[in-house]
Amino acid sequence: GWRTWLKVPFFEELFRGQSASWIWFRGMHLAAGITALALLPTVWKRFGIAYFVFAFIIIAIPLSSTKDFFSTGRYLLPAFPCFAAAGALLAPHRRVRAVVLGVSLAIMIGHLIAFGRSSYVS
Repeated sequence: GWRTWLKVPFFEELFRGQSASWIWFRGMHLAAGITALALLPTVWKRFGIAYFVFAFIIIAIPLSSTKDFFSTGRYLLPAFPCFAAAGALLAPHRRVRAVVLGVSLAIMIGHLIAFGRSSYVS
């Protein structure tokens, strides 16, 4: 419904005051969705309109159907053209690629620790 589409529950919970982990995990999923959206022009330019439409639909479904962006990250896994576009953009930039990989590793380790402490990281 419209409450989900407009993310009303997300903003209600956010303004009610949540823990840092709640904000972090929802923010990471939101960031994954925004990053995937930002890669769509590169997908269109490098791989064509068919992959663009496919990736757009895969991205639009979780961004529009989750009440608080949680699990958006895992629902974006089938959007492989975005991963290919990210790889194509990072390939010529050795230092940037190293930074992105390092930050990704740090985030992965942080989520692994949270999972080990019984946090639902999805």
